Amino acid sequence: MKKTIQAEDATLSYYAFIDDTDFAEIAVRERNSPEPVSLPTEDRFIDSLVTALKWVFLYLPGATTIHLIMIGMALFFFHDVRGFEMVAGTIGAALVAVFMVMLGIGKLTDLRYLKVAGGIFAVGGLASVVYAILATMIPGDFVGFYIRSTLPLTLLSGYLVKWHTDRQVDAEQNGLNP
Repeated sequence: MKKTIQAEDATLSYYAFIDDTDFAEIAVRERNSPEPVSLPTEDRFIDSLVTALKWVFLYLPGATTIHLIMIGMALFFFHDVRGFEMVAGTIGAALVAVFMVMLGIGKLTDLRYLKVAGGIFAVGGLASVVYAILATMIPGDFVGFYIRSTLPLTLLSGYLVKWHTDRQVDAEQNGLNP
């Protein structure tokens, strides 16, 4: 007779911890815990510092580059520039800027956050159209002033799109309807 060997038996006592473990939701565990679990102060400070550095050195330059590219598109109408040659150069700069924005917000792998870069492009495009209209009505060269005055709107729009997307992701993870 052939001897049969059982490879694995989940009913044995040393596997019993798998069945007894309660994988409750995080919110339930936090509600039932006597004190909230938090990071030590130095870890929270370092995390905040890294987040601030990512926003300052990645998000702001990336969003500013997108804004300058979009305002620069309005200048095509006022100068004799071949559009095809300029578009080829701006596509590369725009891709780098999108990666900088995505790295700056810390969500490079989650494609839902491409809405942030799209929002920056949209507000930059709207600012470009408004500049083209104003430049035909107002005499003089005020492109530098206009870029500086509309840049905060572009940066704020990117942040607001990120905030809204964060809320949608949190609602999906908690099982709520956004």
